[in-house]
Amino acid sequence: QFIVAVISVILTLSTAMALGFRIEGSFATMLLIIFLLIISVIGIGLIIVSFSKTSTFVLSMGTFPLFILMFFTGSIFPMPRNEIFEIGGHLFAWNDMLPPTYAVIALNKVMSLGGSFTVVQFELIMLTILSILYFSVGVWLFKKLHFGKA
Repeated sequence: QFIVAVISVILTLSTAMALGFRIEGSFATMLLIIFLLIISVIGIGLIIVSFSKTSTFVLSMGTFPLFILMFFTGSIFPMPRNEIFEIGGHLFAWNDMLPPTYAVIALNKVMSLGGSFTVVQFELIMLTILSILYFSVGVWLFKKLHFGKA
């Protein structure tokens, strides 16, 4: 999955750059954001696959979570922010529990606005925490539900 995601990123970036898009910020920071995003999406995929009984279900439902993630994180179009709590001066909305939300914000700041690592530090921290959480839960569920029966 990781290799497929990396190939997808390379093809997407190559196409965008061939069409005239310029990355304004740090390339290394962009790669770090993408790496964390890939880990989180694989984790979410593991969670979904954990509840499947057949490979047919996995193939047919495989793109559904991606659509939900892209829709609710603001990457298709901006989502209204309905804040539910505040920690340390940062307001949190319900869709902030999805790792791609922070990746979309960070990638926009780095790629379009020329932001550096320090500009996206909060987003990177949140993306790291959520990536570890989702990946860990995904691995745990997959082991419990698929290997626990053996």
